[in-house]
Amino acid sequence: MAQVITSVRTAHAAAPLAPAPFDLRDMLARPDEDRDEQWLVTMLRFAVQLEFATIPPYLTAYWSVKDTTTSPAPNILLLIVLQEMLHMGLVCNILNSLGQPPVIAHPSVVPTYPGHLPGRVHPTLWVALRPLSKDVVGDTFMVIEEPHAGSVRYAFGQTFPTIGAFYTAIEDCIRKQPGLVFSGQKQLVLTRPDFPLPAIATAAALSALDLIKQQGEGADGGPLYGPSPADLAHYFLFGQIYYEKALVQVAPNDWQYTGDAVPFPRADEIYPMAPVPPAGYADSLPFDRKFTQMLFQLQKAWELGGPAGGAELLSAQETMGELGDLAVRLMTTPVAPGSAQTMGPCFRFVPPS
Repeated sequence: MAQVITSVRTAHAAAPLAPAPFDLRDMLARPDEDRDEQWLVTMLRFAVQLEFATIPPYLTAYWSVKDTTTSPAPNILLLIVLQEMLHMGLVCNILNSLGQPPVIAHPSVVPTYPGHLPGRVHPTLWVALRPLSKDVVGDTFMVIEEPHAGSVRYAFGQTFPTIGAFYTAIEDCIRKQPGLVFSGQKQLVLTRPDFPLPAIATAAALSALDLIKQQGEGADGGPLYGPSPADLAHYFLFGQIYYEKALVQVAPNDWQYTGDAVPFPRADEIYPMAPVPPAGYADSLPFDRKFTQMLFQLQKAWELGGPAGGAELLSAQETMGELGDLAVRLMTTPVAPGSAQTMGPCFRFVPPS
């Protein structure tokens, strides 16, 4: 196992456990004989929800940097966002291939902030929409992506499964059901270098799930998910932002943040955005409507599948670009007259009128 620097600030804010309709721990407690196709579909639909839940906080931090073209930190954030979107797309393709379309544009699956990650994943972690800072990288983002050699973590005197264990259980379920039919129907396929979304058949499903797991945590606890030194998993990419140094291999199985400088943006290079409060902001309504439009575009993309769905997916990505402009507008609007702090995007689902 690779030896890496992993000590970061972990004094993230705790909050009471919120009730969740999906409890990952309960699902993973099911015996093998009860892990049928319906169990698999439930787990995959939760995977869509979990992957999506990371995107708003990562995007908020990215948008909070005033100049995203010259600083390496926002470039790393954007890369991670694109890979999280790819992970979500891979799981959606798997669901469509099983004949079970994903659920995206529905209030029951859209995360709310601040709050816990869905399914009692990282149950002590309270995720808020905040501007980029060392605290948010070390105390939230690196906790979300934290690699673990074991299959459980501990909180409140109880054990909770890791995200890696969650994906491993899905892979095992597929392997143990040779009769599963991956029809390849309604697949969205993109060949962009930064978004290589393939069609899914049985073998491709396992490869896709393994990529999701390793891009987040790394391979077997190490920092890489691929053959290139640039193939760093998310935890270690965030580490480069936190430590302000590139991660380099200094000896076999020994990696350290001692490479080229990765300068952290100065305070005056980040919008003075206040953490978005539970009630949100009325001024965020245009953003929230555009966000909801994007969710319906994503839902329609996988409902249609094929070239028509691919066109809808590209439209959703264009809508995300428009969200950036609306987010910056909020981040330049004071929370109150004369306040030094500004608003931020709320990512609320707005039901169609």
